[in-house]
Amino acid sequence: MLKMLARAPLGWAPGPQRLVPPTPCAARHCLRRQALRLRQSCLLAPCAAAALQRTEQAGGGDGGGSGTPKRPHSSGGDDNAPDPFNLGRTTVRAFADNFLRLGGGAWLLLQITKTWVDLSHLLARTAGLDQATAPLRDELKASSSQLRADIAASSTQLRADMAAYSTQLRADMAASSTQLRADMTVLGNKVERLQVVVVGVAVLGAWLGRKPGAGRGAK
Repeated sequence: MLKMLARAPLGWAPGPQRLVPPTPCAARHCLRRQALRLRQSCLLAPCAAAALQRTEQAGGGDGGGSGTPKRPHSSGGDDNAPDPFNLGRTTVRAFADNFLRLGGGAWLLLQITKTWVDLSHLLARTAGLDQATAPLRDELKASSSQLRADIAASSTQLRADMAAYSTQLRADMAASSTQLRADMTVLGNKVERLQVVVVGVAVLGAWLGRKPGAGRGAK
């Protein structure tokens, strides 16, 4: 809307109809009033002062006649003559540009502030999370240390048990071997005695089973 008004000539209003351009005196009075208003503004004071100075210089150089230069037309006239109708467009355009610059700067500052606030909240949450998880980390460290100590003790005890079991197994195997050899020796002696008894019984049976007088008859 501001850009449309800046591009429009003085005396034109948005709508289905266009207003008739004002008279030179009315236009000069309107321009002076606008320039005085804009000069009081802190943002547009340099622009309004320069525009008012250009308007006064253009009015004073006319020789005290109407005092307001006419709007140049394509049909004739001096094209290099100053156009007071450009003041409205210039001031509105300057106001729009300054407003857009200030708005863009304010928006950028707002975004930077918002980003900084979000980053601060994130850092605060991270610090709070770090503090909240500190006991858990300590507990995990203690648990891992205890687990490593238990595993080391269990492995040491297992190695000791395996060494004792292997020693006991070798001793048992040696004792069993010795006992087996002793048993085999005793069994061998018993077998030898049994053989002697069997042979003796056989000889005794043969001697008892011979016929009486068989030996004398043979002689």
